[in-house]
This record gives sequence, structure tokens and C-alpha cells, in this order.
Amino acid sequence: MEAIARLAGIAKGTIYLYFRSKEEILVALIEDRFARLRTLIRNKLLLTSDSSQPPFPSASDQAPAFDLDKKIEVRESIRRIIDAHFTFYREHQEFIAILYGQLGKIARNMEAPAKCSAEEITQLITGVLTKGVACGVLRPVDPRTLTLALQGMIHAVAFDWAVGQNNLPPDEAAESVFQLFWTGAVRVP
Repeated sequence: MEAIARLAGIAKGTIYLYFRSKEEILVALIEDRFARLRTLIRNKLLLTSDSSQPPFPSASDQAPAFDLDKKIEVRESIRRIIDAHFTFYREHQEFIAILYGQLGKIARNMEAPAKCSAEEITQLITGVLTKGVACGVLRPVDPRTLTLALQGMIHAVAFDWAVGQNNLPPDEAAESVFQLFWTGAVRVP
């Protein structure tokens, strides 16, 4: 806590007004960063949404409030989801390295908030892919399975870049993920 206070330029006691432990700080940081990623994804998808439609639904809803058939091709939605993730990894590279370094050390009481935040993003993406499957653009595969496959590809490649193991520029890495997912997920006529 002393190092955190020193870096923040505040007294250690001030931190304890808001957080009781380092774990609480990490939970708050994780929740904040997942909220930022969720907002980034929504904003990228909203660029083409119908402004007469309500904004994205709550995390308990499955599908975004726009119609993929009318507003955007499934292909562009997937590209924007991938782009949002790589933008997030670029903007929060240090956080990503810290988070992945702490994954094995995260206490049980920290798992639930992290899982809940991640699930909100998974539901958002699943809503997009559900519409892609429903309109026949994507193969008739369980949309959640497609989502988890896409997220796995994104996170593995983006993390590899974030920790300096991949010299491919982020835009090229994102395009590679898109091409691999798109050619594997698209229904072959």
C-alpha cells in the first residue's frame, strides 16, 4: 500500500479511506478496466447503429439493440470487436501485464467480480454473433462457443503482443485474428 500511495502522491491513510487492501484495489482496477473495454466495444458497434434505437441493453440482455441485417455486415461487427480489444490492449498494456501476472494469485473473493465483468463482455459479443448465425452469415454453431473461440484468439494474440513476444504491429495482429476467425466461422456456400 505504501508503494501505491507513493506512486499516487498521497498519504497511505488516504488509500485506506477507499480500499481496505491491495486485493480491493485490484478488484476495483479489474472492474474499471473491464467496464472500459465493454464501453469501447459498444462504442465501436454503435458507430453504425440506428440512433432511433435505444442504446445497448444491460448485461442481462443477450443481444445489442441494433439489427445486423440492416445496419452493419456481420463481418464489420466482428472486425470492430477485434479492433476494440486490440485498442484496449494498446491503451492498457501495463495493466494487461500486471493482470496476467496476478492471475494465479487472485484470491477467491476476487474471482466473482472479474468473472461477472468478463461475462458482460462475453454476452455483448454473443449477441452480435447470435444475429450472425440467425441471419445465416455464420455457420450454425452455438454463438457462445463462437464467442469464446473469438475471445480466446483475441486475448492470446493481443497478450503475446502486449508482453513483447510478438513483433507484429497490433493492427496486423488484429487483422490476422480477424482473417483466421472469419474464414473459420463463415458458412461455406
